[in-house]
Amino acid sequence: MAALGNLGIVANVIAVIQLTGVNIGACYYYGSGVKNASRNRERIIKELVGLWVVLKQVSRLVKDERGETSRLETSSRLLALNDLLRHCGGEMRSLRAALSGETVGTIEVASEGNVESIEMGRLEAATDNNMESIETSIQVVLDGNMDSIQAALHGDMKTFLAVLEKHLGHKSGMQGLMWPLKEADLNKTVDSIGKLQGLLMNAMGIDQIHLTLEIDTGVKALDEKAAKMIQSVDEAKLCLDSAKLEMRGGLEALKGQSVGIKESMELADRHIGEFARTVLEIQDELKVLKEQSTEINQSVKQHKLQEHRQKIYKWLGAPDHESKHRNARRMRQESTGEWFVEGEHFQEWREAPCSFLWLHGIPGAGKTILCSTIIEQLSLHCRSDPSLAMAFFYFDFNNKDTLPNAVLRSLIKQLSVQCANTPHALESLFSTNEQGGAHRDPGQEDLMSTLKTIISSFQAVYIVFDALDECPERSRFLMVIRDIHGWDVGQLHLLATSRKERAIEEGLSGLISQEVLMDENLVDGDIRVHVSRTLEDDIKFRMCSAGEKEMVMTTLIDGAHGMFRWVVCQLDALRKCRTPAALEKALMSLPKTLNQTYDQILAAIDEDDRRDALSLLQWLAFSVGTISMDEAVEVLATDPDAREGPLFDRRRRLRDPGDILTICSSLVTITFREDLLFIKPGEIRLAHFSVREYLISEHLRTSTTVLSYYYFNEKMAHVFIAKTCLAYLLQFDQDNGVNLNTARSYPLSHYAASNWMHHAGWDPAGDWDDLHGLIMTLLELTSAVYVNWMWLYWQSRPWESCGMNPLYVVAATGLE
Repeated sequence: MAALGNLGIVANVIAVIQLTGVNIGACYYYGSGVKNASRNRERIIKELVGLWVVLKQVSRLVKDERGETSRLETSSRLLALNDLLRHCGGEMRSLRAALSGETVGTIEVASEGNVESIEMGRLEAATDNNMESIETSIQVVLDGNMDSIQAALHGDMKTFLAVLEKHLGHKSGMQGLMWPLKEADLNKTVDSIGKLQGLLMNAMGIDQIHLTLEIDTGVKALDEKAAKMIQSVDEAKLCLDSAKLEMRGGLEALKGQSVGIKESMELADRHIGEFARTVLEIQDELKVLKEQSTEINQSVKQHKLQEHRQKIYKWLGAPDHESKHRNARRMRQESTGEWFVEGEHFQEWREAPCSFLWLHGIPGAGKTILCSTIIEQLSLHCRSDPSLAMAFFYFDFNNKDTLPNAVLRSLIKQLSVQCANTPHALESLFSTNEQGGAHRDPGQEDLMSTLKTIISSFQAVYIVFDALDECPERSRFLMVIRDIHGWDVGQLHLLATSRKERAIEEGLSGLISQEVLMDENLVDGDIRVHVSRTLEDDIKFRMCSAGEKEMVMTTLIDGAHGMFRWVVCQLDALRKCRTPAALEKALMSLPKTLNQTYDQILAAIDEDDRRDALSLLQWLAFSVGTISMDEAVEVLATDPDAREGPLFDRRRRLRDPGDILTICSSLVTITFREDLLFIKPGEIRLAHFSVREYLISEHLRTSTTVLSYYYFNEKMAHVFIAKTCLAYLLQFDQDNGVNLNTARSYPLSHYAASNWMHHAGWDPAGDWDDLHGLIMTLLELTSAVYVNWMWLYWQSRPWESCGMNPLYVVAATGLE
């Protein structure tokens, strides 16, 4: 199968090489007598020659000297390269048609097994040749003049054009023709050919590594062969010299033995002939090695460019945009969201110039999951066309990397990755912010300018923002969106999801071209698919009878009212029912709203787990960024309010971190990370933005039941987190009590050391005496605790170089 695929690629690449040669010849003839062609033909001929060289490399890559096709090994690589060759062929045929002008005849060109009719215009008549003769002549010129081709690639078009003139001459009848390509079409064609060169070079990247290894092996083998040949030659020379000496010394004696002398001379001639043939073989093989060395040098150059590109990306410091998308995609059921991506609103938004679509819905409607479907659809749409690009960003209330500049960095990186080469605008941004070998962070204005330039380099760009209502600096970012939309770049298409909040609606006023409400009539189909798949796939529900499953389906669909989040919580609760009677009772008493659902979850928490649940919920609601499962275990093992025993007790660590889900149920969720062949628990976070809103709500504060125990506000949470961090640090009370392995044994150590001041700053007046006491204990200058904390602090913040004493800490936290 792979061999057949390679044969198809060989045919395609030869066809594209021939088309490229024809276009080079056509552009040359225009230049030899056509008006307005001289200043443009050199640009496009240079790009076409570069493409011809790359295609020749592809041809050598997919077949060896014997015609065998063994260097491309996987079907995915075959398909990717074949798609690029088809796209390249389409570009060459389009250019060929553009250069043809009026139709006076046709020729037949074989392409991938089909015969296409390509119109020929006045160019054919003017040149007194058909395109087949141009093709034959230009291929002879190109194959036999690599030095002039190298000169053209390095900007010396004069030498290359002189070679074309020598072999092709001038054609009469061209003076009446006008150069057929407008300036905009010419620029677009040149850019497109350049991008195709980059994509083909990237496609060959991995095979160049294999080729380098093959060449190294071949060079060694040739060295050995050459050594043996030289040894044979030396032996032949010695034999010849010996024969000559014998002949000179015994010339008089051997006059009568002419036959023997003749045989000796013939033997010498044979040795000399073999030597000559050996030299010719070595010369041929050295020529092949030289060509392969050129290919290796080009690969090394590409590798260096890629290293420089990665250096720029590292400096740019774009936040991770993929992790939340992967988790949203993992939660999505197949075929959900198709009602939107196949609907007229989405299709119209994708095609209309300068479009902005606002997709909004109630809390828990499944906007983020739908957003993952939109992103996957756009990614598929852009993948086959290098002139299209897309980028996205998921906002998260608990993620500090969602500030406007961080979002702009992410968009710039995502779009740059989709360019064949590092965009000039990004290179300029990098060099402009360079200071003595170091780089300062670019400002918002520079980031916006760079983003605009990169967007303008594509034919169409799609940008998706999810959960604008969770953006920590919402009003500032809405202004950024207004500025981006104000560029009036026709090829830019923006899409945003959020709740329908007045502040967002006012911030987007005048920008929105389409608005879609995710009402229950649209979402119920997706909810039905989700419930059906869960009932079939979840081991707890597989044991239910068909009647029980139908009862669950009907009850949840009737009660959902478009709330995906509500359905997820009810399925988690129903999963615990052990008997048909318990299942029926639970279905009869389902809560009607999200708040009632969260009431039910909190009320069901075991009394022994209440302290742990409250501790963890406060951390998840207001920690700096997300926390890992290992850090969460340390939080539960720390009790800053303990009156007896240690504040941190290793014996309180959970044996199984997964028990956290048992304690907090559907209020929290665990994200997973890929680690080589395994998928491991990564971070823990609140399951939904609505959970944090519920925990700090008046509804919970004014409850007259046990639910009020779980209420906290932002200040209370920050103070509790600060106390937990300080209590955790106070365990390091021995000299040299911390080292490079501390973070592995005590996963919360770095977070506690670097962030407790941020949280303590929420109580500047020292209203919490216990917090004040913990701070004073830590800041005793002569204590081991203070020294160990300082060491951990610098380990977690190596970019800070200033010293720090207790007075600095007091100032930093605002303590009195």
